[in-house]
Amino acid sequence: MSYEVQPAKLSFDGKEWLSSSLSVANVGCSGCGAVIVSLILLTWASKALLPPDPPFPMWFRYFAAGAILAYVLISLVVYVVRKARRNSAQARQQTTEALALMDGVKKHADYLTYKANAAAQTLKAAAVELKEEAFTPFWDAIERAAGDLGECQISCEWISTSAPKYDEVLRGRMHNFPDCFQGIETLPDCRPLLEEFYRLVRLAQRDFRFANIWEHRQTRKVMIAGFASLGEAIRSLEATVARSMAELRNTIETRPLQAGSPAGVARIALRLVIPFP
Repeated sequence: MSYEVQPAKLSFDGKEWLSSSLSVANVGCSGCGAVIVSLILLTWASKALLPPDPPFPMWFRYFAAGAILAYVLISLVVYVVRKARRNSAQARQQTTEALALMDGVKKHADYLTYKANAAAQTLKAAAVELKEEAFTPFWDAIERAAGDLGECQISCEWISTSAPKYDEVLRGRMHNFPDCFQGIETLPDCRPLLEEFYRLVRLAQRDFRFANIWEHRQTRKVMIAGFASLGEAIRSLEATVARSMAELRNTIETRPLQAGSPAGVARIALRLVIPFP
């Protein structure tokens, strides 16, 4: 199905028309046209209405009246044509923007689910490594889980920012776009993953053997949710992800109905990805 925003209906704005009519470009275009039309009217009038060899003032009055009338008519036509083109261009731009935002929301929703599931699986593996006292594999798993949770945070922020933009682009416009969450029944709630993540980290840090390896790894250079080191990411990830999840929930729960859309607002239920005992 092809989605598009309809061009706004043409409406006359006297101030806008006057400003357009007095612009340099429009004066030149309309003025030339007015002179040509006036000459045509003058030629016709001289044959049909004026006596032979009319005096100069009478000739000038016909010419001036024809020029003014022609200028007004031509400037009106130019104003209407230009405004119609602007409305069409704006509708095309809004269609392109809305398509990109809608596609981005769906892609980030899928990516959020994918990364949340990946983090859940990695945390399960980390729990096994902790139980078996596999020191290095445990911290490897924790680093991977931190990366997955950081990606979840980025997708949450993108959705929370883009969904309101999508609504704003379409607000007050006639269109056939669906809600940007259409087809998305659930989104993962990453808070249980955060709880499990920090539970495992705290358990490991209580054991001096795990803690000793951690002291050497926390300064390791990584790029997780904008943090430069693994230690910084782990210390700050909880607040960052929790804030992003709260913003996402607020975005979903407070979204207004779209004017002009045949579909209402999709109600998305945030669900827990994998509950931990």
